[in-house]
Amino acid sequence: MTEHTLKGASVATGEGRLPRMFGKLLLLKLIAEGERGDVFAALRPVEIERFCALKILPETATLTSELVTALRAEASSLVRRIHGNVVQTFDIGMGDHRLFFVSELVEGGDLAQLISRLKQEGKPLPAEVAVYVAMEVAAALAYLRQTCERESTTAGAPLALSARSVLLSTDGEVKVAHYGATLSRAAPRTEIILPPEPAGGRAATPAAASAAADDVYIVGDLLWQLLTGERPDPALLAASGTAPTDALMRLVRSALDANPARRPADCDRLRTSLAATLRAMTTSVSAPAAAQLGDIVRATFAGALTGDRAELGQLVKAFDPRRELAPPTWKVITLSRTDIPGSTSSGRRTKSVHDHVDLTAGKVVPGTRYRIVSKIGEGGMGTVYAAEHVDIERKVALKVLRADAAPDAETLQLFRQEARAASKIGSAYI
Repeated sequence: MTEHTLKGASVATGEGRLPRMFGKLLLLKLIAEGERGDVFAALRPVEIERFCALKILPETATLTSELVTALRAEASSLVRRIHGNVVQTFDIGMGDHRLFFVSELVEGGDLAQLISRLKQEGKPLPAEVAVYVAMEVAAALAYLRQTCERESTTAGAPLALSARSVLLSTDGEVKVAHYGATLSRAAPRTEIILPPEPAGGRAATPAAASAAADDVYIVGDLLWQLLTGERPDPALLAASGTAPTDALMRLVRSALDANPARRPADCDRLRTSLAATLRAMTTSVSAPAAAQLGDIVRATFAGALTGDRAELGQLVKAFDPRRELAPPTWKVITLSRTDIPGSTSSGRRTKSVHDHVDLTAGKVVPGTRYRIVSKIGEGGMGTVYAAEHVDIERKVALKVLRADAAPDAETLQLFRQEARAASKIGSAYI
């Protein structure tokens, strides 16, 4: 490889020192390394500059033209995935002959780090927080499975996740980082959660049902780790006379059953069962599980938060653009294309005032956990509904913007940041 390589961006000396430019991104800090690639915190110059994560895959991942071709075919759908529990991907491309992903940056840490640190400190995670995390992961996996089923080329594909794939924010958010079916199939087996092979082999189970059951197993494995600090032992789970009387552990063991047919059918059903369990263990004086998680993340990763905005802001201020007068010569190309029917070449959806869809009572809003109760009113920007959370039965007011007023993906990220800031305001008058 040449002197100016992406791998060189991770070292602290010579031309590879950070901060430095990569295309239009300003690489600020290396925040994670692993078999599946290195991840940098970066500054992304869009309409409003914002921080992002840049994942650069190992060089071996791009040696085959077949993998690049498959990823190119999948890339446009990946950048259109928007779900509250899934890390949003902004761009996919190649630079210096290596694949990279530009995605949302989560301020906090990953689940594997949290489990490890709590175990070292001898601090058990509150059961209600563990259940909350599992519910959010289940919501993400249910959404990802639905998108796979809509894409015939990826239906039944394994999601290939690990505890490192689950990101926890200081705001109590839980997000799953997933880079599509193409990379899932090429993922190193040492990092991901693999269900045991069912008796009779996979051929005995329909592909879609088998994939949904495997997703349930992933959630069960993560929840077991949260509750015990250890990976589940199949021998212990299968041993007679060890069935727990605790309802939560019975549910976890059912999700980890070696027989896929005895697990909950899919992540939606598992999430419903977990929600009932959470309601049973929550008292009127308990702090919300999301708030508890945020406090735990801040305390556990104090001084070492991934994506710490204050630290990254200082790195941006310290960057001297004069060092970049002679940038490296690598070429950065984009694989993701959003100029499909209904989109413009800039990636923004063509909006129509005729796209408005009226939601009826009893319907769950797609991509959310909110069920419409009734229509309250309608204005120039959209329609307001009375709704309730399907799991915790919390009553909310839900405003749905008109299609011609709805934000594009870039502006949506700004909405998210404003919403997070607003959610921290505690006042009886707001």
